[in-house]
Amino acid sequence: MLVAIKKLLWVAIEVEKWIKPQNDPALSIRVRVPRSTKNPAWPIAVREKFEARHPVGTAARTCYALGFWLGNRRGDVAALEWEDLVAEEIELFDGSLELIEAFGFRQKKNRNRHGGREMFIPIVDKLAAALEPLDRSAGGTVLKNAYGRAFSEKSLSGMMQHWTRQAEIPHGYTLHGLRRTFGTYLAECNVQAHAIMEAMGHSSMTVTDDYVLEANKKRIAVDIARAINEREAKRDAMKRRAAVRVVK
Repeated sequence: MLVAIKKLLWVAIEVEKWIKPQNDPALSIRVRVPRSTKNPAWPIAVREKFEARHPVGTAARTCYALGFWLGNRRGDVAALEWEDLVAEEIELFDGSLELIEAFGFRQKKNRNRHGGREMFIPIVDKLAAALEPLDRSAGGTVLKNAYGRAFSEKSLSGMMQHWTRQAEIPHGYTLHGLRRTFGTYLAECNVQAHAIMEAMGHSSMTVTDDYVLEANKKRIAVDIARAINEREAKRDAMKRRAAVRVVK
């Protein structure tokens, strides 16, 4: 209901111009909702602690690998099946033909509204290594609990909390945080914003832009630090040259 009202107001103000901002100064104010601090991206040090505690082949490491390298939500991670693992011949942009192993599935979000976004996510080497020791003969979900059954979304969140505690990781690093880690990772790899949007299944660029802006903010800060270091190095070199020219 709130979304519908918001869209109707947007049409009335921005499209049909039924409501003019000059009649109400408050209508011209654009308020940006603060970015959520929940489910933060996992820093490298946190990821390394988790990997050191949970070896390849365990449910914990499998969940971590799927959450990170697929960059999808917990519902998609829990429901992912071996049948979703496909191999397709893809003609790449350079004209070469390559057999690609990937997970192909529809995201659970908005599945009832428009069928869900169709995803095709190639298996990167780190994910392939995490999946290699798993038994695929029984089929079913890739991620299974101790009884060989699929996790529910709620139980998977609880288990991730348990696994992070075992690794002595501070509270707050979640399965959804691994999705944010993936987006941050892609932005830091200088992947284009539209490609990040496609890889994560975003419905708009709004969320994707946050990853790119954050990565660029860090790059700008590094460039500034380098500029300061170079300038100070030149000043120090200039002082040394001046000292050499002084003759008593």
